[in-house]
Amino acid sequence: MSDITAANVLVTQTFKDESPGLCQNGDSLNTPSVSIDGKGTLTYPTYGISVPDLSQFRLKFGITRILISPPADGYFWIYDKTVRTANPVAPHGTFRAFALNGGAEMSGVVAAVVLDLIVIGA
Repeated sequence: MSDITAANVLVTQTFKDESPGLCQNGDSLNTPSVSIDGKGTLTYPTYGISVPDLSQFRLKFGITRILISPPADGYFWIYDKTVRTANPVAPHGTFRAFALNGGAEMSGVVAAVVLDLIVIGA
C-alpha cells in the first residue's frame, strides 16, 4: 500500500468563503472545506497528510494558522506548521489528557472525511 498525498486532498472554496485583509495584521481569513479520500487503499504517512499548495487556499505568501473543526469521525485533526501536514489523532479520554499526551498517531487506511477549516494567511 502507498501513502496518501496532497493530490488526494480536494479543497473546495467559493468567493463567499474569503475575507481578504480581515485579520488585524492584514492576513486573509478563508473558510474552505477539504475532502480527504484514501480510496480504501491509501495509508497515513508518518508525518501526516500533506496540505495542498497555497494557491488552493487562494494565498500567495504563506499560511499563518489553520484551525480544523472536529469532524464527526471522532478524531481531532491538528495542523503541523513545520512540515505542513494535517494529522488525525485519537483522543485519550478527556481533551486535557489528549493535549498533554499528544493523542495517538493514526495508522492504517485513510477513511474518507470532509474537514471544515479556518485558514489564516497572506
